[in-house]
Amino acid sequence: MRRFAAAGFLLVMLSALLLDAAAKDPAPPSPDRAPAIAESLAARLEGRTVRLPDGSEEAVLGPPGAVLSKERVATCVTTLFEAEGWPSSWLVVQDVGRAYDVVIHVVLAEDGSVAPPDVMFAAARRDWDADRLEAAVNEATGRKPPREKTRSVVVQSFTTRVVTTYVYEPPKGGKAAGGLAALLPEGAILRDAHGVDLGDGLRHTLAVVLFGARFVPSDCASCAARVFGHADAATKVDLVLAGEKGLEDTLDITASLRGVAGEPLVPRFACREGDAGEAAARGSYEERFSTREPVRLVDLKDLNGDGLPLEIALPAEFLDCARHTSIVAGVDPRTKKLRVGFERMERVGAR
Repeated sequence: MRRFAAAGFLLVMLSALLLDAAAKDPAPPSPDRAPAIAESLAARLEGRTVRLPDGSEEAVLGPPGAVLSKERVATCVTTLFEAEGWPSSWLVVQDVGRAYDVVIHVVLAEDGSVAPPDVMFAAARRDWDADRLEAAVNEATGRKPPREKTRSVVVQSFTTRVVTTYVYEPPKGGKAAGGLAALLPEGAILRDAHGVDLGDGLRHTLAVVLFGARFVPSDCASCAARVFGHADAATKVDLVLAGEKGLEDTLDITASLRGVAGEPLVPRFACREGDAGEAAARGSYEERFSTREPVRLVDLKDLNGDGLPLEIALPAEFLDCARHTSIVAGVDPRTKKLRVGFERMERVGAR
């Protein structure tokens, strides 16, 4: 009887503790409620802005170039379910093309919807944990994070942006195209070209040629925009050496151009003042770019130190807000063949 009484007392105590915990922490929502919760969170973020580390303001959700779209919000909610981040979590949204992260305190209300975020801010990118989160909240708001039984930090990273792109219509080949374009394969877009002197008295042309190309306007608000600007994306990028009567050599450099998140990018127009923001993004291609001079890709220089200006440098891969790589490629004057010489590290924004 004594043993039974003790067990019964323990059961009562545990039940009381469980009831107390249930009062403070409601049961996690069912995964089938994810769409409704995503819709609720998106509604709470609509019209909200955060102050960026440089002092400017940016919308969290909505306009082209914003860190979150409704589709991204749905992805974040799915991640919160996978991380068992209910009833509250500190959601850190990262975009590889930005130098900052957006931190949002996501809390479920009693009715199962998402409560209006009481804390939301942008902060410089870092390796997030509970201590760094507390320091960032304190820095952004001047106070410590709200008291919680457990503090869940969920990081959602995005490696691609939602943008409007323009697919190029390749010119028809053949003699009707004229010039170098007549020598290129069907579907090729001649991006840039320049004559090269190989010391043989003959005319040679070095060109950058794109296949499956589309134009990707930049939001011009990220570190990557300082490297690639408004860029051409392509399924294939060739370096072409042409003579007077035909192609003399072709070199596929696609694998060397890793752009942002592995997508080959070739700069087309540099970002300039007025390119950032919702108003600029709404403009048509003709309004924004018809009068601009494209970035010169075939800018021949002596980059390998042999005294001959036969090389070009193309931005290869965005690494972070301080560094990117470039590839050096050109013509070997001895063999009259194309080659990729080497890859070099450069500072973001360096000319």
